[in-house]
Amino acid sequence: MDVGPLPEWGWMDKVTTGGPVLIVAEGLTMYLAQDDMKQLLDRVVGRFSSGEVVFDALSTGALRARKRYLRITGAKLRWGIDDSHEIEVWNPRLRLIEELPLVAAPDIARLPWPSRIMCGWMNRIGHYPKSDLVV
Repeated sequence: MDVGPLPEWGWMDKVTTGGPVLIVAEGLTMYLAQDDMKQLLDRVVGRFSSGEVVFDALSTGALRARKRYLRITGAKLRWGIDDSHEIEVWNPRLRLIEELPLVAAPDIARLPWPSRIMCGWMNRIGHYPKSDLVV
């Protein structure tokens, strides 16, 4: 599946700009090229005076690893990020508030005990916690 260029931006015109907004981009960012991700955040920052954008992201290593498995589906993963603070460089109005590694998410407590042990272990080893993020 190739998502191609970002969809039309008309949806932003339907959102009131009088106060803070919350934009959730779940399951989207890894399919965008880096330039498209920058454009998305620039447009959001340019349109709304305040608010938050919540999205999930992959590290570049996790992106490479998943590309191999997703090849059969036709999905094309394009963007990964290793330092979430990088987005702050893209636009001076962007500020990282929180980064939550997937293996440290609160819902992990609801998994079966072997999965909880595995996630706890993965959360402790070097680079792995940054492979799946909610930013």
